[in-house]
Amino acid sequence: MRELELRDVLAYKEFFTKMKEQFSFLLGKVSLLIQKKEQPSPINSVRATIQPDECLAVTLRYLAMEETHHSLEYSFRISRQTISLNRVRNKPCPVQEYLKVPNTESEWDAGAEKFEARWHFPNGTGAVDRKRVIVQQPSNSGSDYYDYKGNNSIVLPAVFGPDYQCLWASAGTNGRSPDSAIWQNCDLKKALSLSHNTLNLPKPRALPETAMPVPYVLTGDSAFALTRLMMKPFPLTGLSRGQRIFNYRLSRMCRISENRFGIIANRWRVFRAPILLPPYTVVDLILVACTSAA
Repeated sequence: MRELELRDVLAYKEFFTKMKEQFSFLLGKVSLLIQKKEQPSPINSVRATIQPDECLAVTLRYLAMEETHHSLEYSFRISRQTISLNRVRNKPCPVQEYLKVPNTESEWDAGAEKFEARWHFPNGTGAVDRKRVIVQQPSNSGSDYYDYKGNNSIVLPAVFGPDYQCLWASAGTNGRSPDSAIWQNCDLKKALSLSHNTLNLPKPRALPETAMPVPYVLTGDSAFALTRLMMKPFPLTGLSRGQRIFNYRLSRMCRISENRFGIIANRWRVFRAPILLPPYTVVDLILVACTSAA
């Protein structure tokens, strides 16, 4: 790690998927959470503890390259038992400040204008989708995490903006829950409803070359229920020309969420195979991955 830092900047970025400046920024955010006090050894001498930068380096390498604890043990000269310890289990994961849902009408309007200019879908505020992160079956969990695809998974519903940024994400629901029920019970749907609207979603506005006001909407695939807030495609049989055009534009906007999940899985390759960690740790990994830049 020290050799890459001093002599090969490009190899350093490839090894950790982060530049040195980005690594230092992350270290400043989490160092207090992962720092451990030195403890006396049985022979009354101070045992050297693993420093926060080493902990962060091991974590980034694990997320980026899907390495096992056995492999990381030889790369960093840290025992696999120590690597497997979760030092921040009882501390909150500091990612909510980076998942910023728009909360003013001007912010919603700015996002809608980008969706219209780039994807030809007016009054769009975000693309909704969900991803099932495959995990190793937790102990004594029975069939709680067993989904319809035959895997044990944790569901990640998320909303993405026009710049592929994650506006909102929620993780922790077990794979047994149906996708439609997860969205119906989420806090974002309630916050955007007419009865609450705590996020200040703008009032309906007219579409281009029309006079009838149309509400601002999120877009999703056919698994979501059609509501005033959620737009889904028409069924794929007996479509008129206008309906086909609508489906084409909606799919262009929905593709943002699918592409973003692909970017996350390609950058953090730990998500491309079953994750051999406890569910509470997987939830933190999912939320942290959603905050990474597109």
